[in-house]
Amino acid sequence: MKAIKVNADYESVLFKNKPLPKINEALEFLAFFLDDRPVLTSKKYSLDYLSYVESITGKRPVTVHESSFENWWGPLKNIELEKRLNSKEMSAALNPDSFIISSIGELPDLAGKTFLAKNPFGMSGQNFSMVQEGRLENLEVMLKNGKVVLEPFFNRLYDFSHYIYPNGVRICYENIVDKKFQYRGTIFKNYTNPHLNALSFYDKISDEEWNSFNISLDKIVDSYSSKEIQTGFSVDSFVYRDNNQQKVRALSEVNYRKTMGQMAFDLSVKFGGVRRFSAFILTKSCGINFSSLKEKISSIAWRHDLSRGVIILSPGDVRYDMFFLSALNLHEGKILLEEMKVLLPDCEFAIEF
Repeated sequence: MKAIKVNADYESVLFKNKPLPKINEALEFLAFFLDDRPVLTSKKYSLDYLSYVESITGKRPVTVHESSFENWWGPLKNIELEKRLNSKEMSAALNPDSFIISSIGELPDLAGKTFLAKNPFGMSGQNFSMVQEGRLENLEVMLKNGKVVLEPFFNRLYDFSHYIYPNGVRICYENIVDKKFQYRGTIFKNYTNPHLNALSFYDKISDEEWNSFNISLDKIVDSYSSKEIQTGFSVDSFVYRDNNQQKVRALSEVNYRKTMGQMAFDLSVKFGGVRRFSAFILTKSCGINFSSLKEKISSIAWRHDLSRGVIILSPGDVRYDMFFLSALNLHEGKILLEEMKVLLPDCEFAIEF
């Protein structure tokens, strides 16, 4: 059985040929819960953590330090095509109010407007800056490194994505982001119905808006579907406020690889059972080792036969602690989150249900 490399540094290698092993180690343990293959890593995991994963999955994780391997996060095989599909230039080209500029002289009219500047080749949720009239310093710095994508800045209310599997199956999920638009978790109100109408905010948006969104989504998926790369991709979207109306932005960006939301769904299918509500959440490190963390939340630990419970995903020595929450319904999920906050007062939970 060939090992896997959980190459979460996918964009860095794809666009800059610059591996970032620490980024891989910050996420590779997710594969222990979802994949039976050995994981190629230089990291050493505690025996307590490996035994814990085995108690949840029924299989003890295997790690190897040298081996041939397959990339897990994204293929990195058809490099030029993968660059095109993952570049934010392509998604910007599908939005008529977005721009791709190479110099300050190419700026659109900024009078009374605010734009978000993005590195078209950066990792999702990173390398962006606000651009307004008279506030161009950060943009000038970004332009020294190449092209910049500019898109209108919106008053975002809710973030959600569709993941499109290679066979065309689509799932929809709600993402939680912090004030810096960085990912902090995914929620499924009902993972057995992973579709648009199951989003917690679905009824707050008009049917006209959703109909327009669905037409746009079909066009986006058609534009990105590729028979040459047999991997899934996510279409990231959001709801924003515009003059007291809630509207939908169909395309924020596309990630042509595994995503955290897709893994949240895979965890739900594997460990949800009859518990329909599930959530994958990240918190800033609680500052304690894995054994202590496990002990602190032992009263709400996940088991197959409980109505709600928590699985600790991370090994306790990474920047973000990660958890999978499973409950019968949204109400039970809220109770579970509040219990976690009481048991882990030093963790920063940037997520609400």
